[in-house]
Order: sequence, then structure tokens, then C-alpha cells
Amino acid sequence: MIKTLMGSLREYKKGSLITIFLSVLEAAFEILIPLCMAKVIDYGIDAGNMGAVWKYGFTLLFFGAA
Repeated sequence: MIKTLMGSLREYKKGSLITIFLSVLEAAFEILIPLCMAKVIDYGIDAGNMGAVWKYGFTLLFFGAA
């Protein structure tokens, strides 16, 4: 079955690999975004540290853009 599938994907191999990589990257970001939001609240807002808010805010902006 794998041989048949790989034979069908011959011309789409690059696109298939990119799709798998981007799906894994998306799943990682889905895990990291709530953790980063928790850090914004804990280290930035609760502590009154605007530097941490900016730092984690830009990190969230990167996660959203990627």
C-alpha cells in the first residue's frame, strides 16, 4: 500500500513534505501560544513589567504571522 501511495505522490513529493512540515509547525505553535499568553500575564501584567509584555507580545505576533 505504501508503494502504491508513493508512486502516486511522485510528482507531488515536495508539496507533500512541505505540508507535513507546516502541519507540525502549526501544532507546535498551537501549544506555544497559550504558554506565551500565560507568561504575558504572569511576568508582564501582574508584575507591572512592560518590557516583558512587549517581548512576549512580539513573540505572539511572530507566532501569528508564521
